[in-house]
Amino acid sequence: MAPSIERALETQLTTSPSHQALSKQLSSKLLPLVVSIGLVIGFVVPSCFFLIETNRAEQEATSHANRLAHEVRKIASEAGSLWKYQATKYSQILYSFVPGKNITSIIVFDENNARVNQYNHIVDKPDLFFNFQIQGKMAPITFNNRKIGGVIILVSGNLILVKTLIAFLVFASLGLVLALVVYRFPLSVVIKLEGELLENQHLLEEKVEERTTALQSATERALLLSKEAQSANKAKSQFLANMSHEIRTPMNGVIGMAELLSFTELDEKQRFYVDTLHNSGESLLNVLNDILDFSKIEAGKLTQQVVEFNLRDCVQGVLHLFAGTIHKKNIELICRLSSNIPVSLQGDRERLRQILTNLIGNAIKFTEHGNVQLQISFTMKDESLGLFHFDVSDTGIGIPLADQISIFSPFSQADGSSTRKYGGTGLGLTISKQLAEMMGGELYLASSSAQGSTFSFAIPFTVCAIPSQSITISASPTIDPSVGLTSDPVVTPCTFGNPRILLAEDNPTNCDVASKMLELLGCQIQVVSNGEEALEQLTSSSFDLVFMDCQMPKMDGFVATQRYRQAEAEKNVSTDHSTQDAQLRPHLPIIALTARAMDGDRELCIKSGMDDYLSKPFNTDGLLAMLNLWLPAKT
Repeated sequence: MAPSIERALETQLTTSPSHQALSKQLSSKLLPLVVSIGLVIGFVVPSCFFLIETNRAEQEATSHANRLAHEVRKIASEAGSLWKYQATKYSQILYSFVPGKNITSIIVFDENNARVNQYNHIVDKPDLFFNFQIQGKMAPITFNNRKIGGVIILVSGNLILVKTLIAFLVFASLGLVLALVVYRFPLSVVIKLEGELLENQHLLEEKVEERTTALQSATERALLLSKEAQSANKAKSQFLANMSHEIRTPMNGVIGMAELLSFTELDEKQRFYVDTLHNSGESLLNVLNDILDFSKIEAGKLTQQVVEFNLRDCVQGVLHLFAGTIHKKNIELICRLSSNIPVSLQGDRERLRQILTNLIGNAIKFTEHGNVQLQISFTMKDESLGLFHFDVSDTGIGIPLADQISIFSPFSQADGSSTRKYGGTGLGLTISKQLAEMMGGELYLASSSAQGSTFSFAIPFTVCAIPSQSITISASPTIDPSVGLTSDPVVTPCTFGNPRILLAEDNPTNCDVASKMLELLGCQIQVVSNGEEALEQLTSSSFDLVFMDCQMPKMDGFVATQRYRQAEAEKNVSTDHSTQDAQLRPHLPIIALTARAMDGDRELCIKSGMDDYLSKPFNTDGLLAMLNLWLPAKT
């Protein structure tokens, strides 16, 4: 019995003038329920069974009568109205029809419903106590579309009566047992409580102690479940990390080889194929990133990174991502900024870039003609805090009002067919909305079918500097659609000259991709397949920079980096103590080149002694940026 019911019974027992009153009341209320249960189970169920079986037997008798009427109709077709006097043929039909069927009697009528003949089937073992027959409906005998007689067949219902009797006995017993259980169990509990209260007044204190123990046990159980949930969440995160790594590794080969192929001499059709391959790989990467971001948001592991940044540079970088797309679709991408937009802000630049990228990419995807506009305005809330308003508008297909309710739901688009036509995971708007809320803002939608859409959000940022004069991109700046698009892509070499690069990578495909890209950038490459070989090369040879994979056989990149940094520090200490004029060993830049892309992976690489982090899949621009950042320029 539940604790709340027990407490109610205890209260009523202690406040009632007669301890026997409650059990009597309960008994009087349970008695009708017990009788109802006994009747339903003991009588209603067998009765339903009897009716169903009787109806089935009646249909069976009717079916037999129809078939027999058909046979008799054949005699009528030969002799007309004299069919009923042809005793020989008639008897043959009756005797041949009965065997194998549950038939006890066959009654034949003429056209005036007068009984012509009746056949009673004699069974080998007659019934001892009863003979219950079930009559079917009369089957008409017709000749030349005129009724000339009829047949009624009776079948034995003895077996049905026997089954019904057995069912009655079984269900009556079952009903009696259940009725007794329903009647006696709660009544016995109440009587027991009454007796316990009369025997010992300290029972309530014991129950309180029992409840306290149960509560402690429940608390311990809750803590255990919480630990199990945390363990499951950790396992989920580990699974996502492993899946991200395993997918990014082959994707690096697909996207990287496509980019390397684009640097070769290709005809127009071949370049179209390569561009399609590269764009498909990038789309697959976007899907993977969306799913990982959504999983991080669900797990509450998506954190903000507050840095100082230039808003105009951030926006311009986002717009240039779509230069090629808008050129192919022949639409216009416009950005308008208010004249008082601050130069420098403090906040999460990457999350802002992600929201703008999702919204602008979504607008371009669903716009076939016209333009996509980004409008940015600003209002100062206090001396250091500003509220920045972003509006992304398009002239695309729009969203019907009925579909706007679920537009921010995960894995959904306004129209199911849009998923097939335009593609996408349906996570971009969900992620953007949750990122905006995480940054202290809100994402809104204004749209109507075939009239375009406008997504708006406002996020507070700390203002580091306000321009002394109006600084704008232009009155109505338009991104040049030809930016970044050339018929023959050109690779800009590294500003360092011809640096010697050590590449530690165990995957053959990724090794080929990275090597070819670095060679295009003017680098001299030495390749090793694990951390032990990397340490051997670093000991015996001189390099300007190292690209280090994190997961490799024998010795991974973390351990290899830690051991090299330790040896590097010991060497510098030894050199410094031996002579004042000796030149210290220069710091060797080590860049993580890895498919690990979850939160905390970059920090783990830096903690192991690496200088920077480049996730797979990478491209020549990413490699060139790392080279120019960590190698001094040579004039």
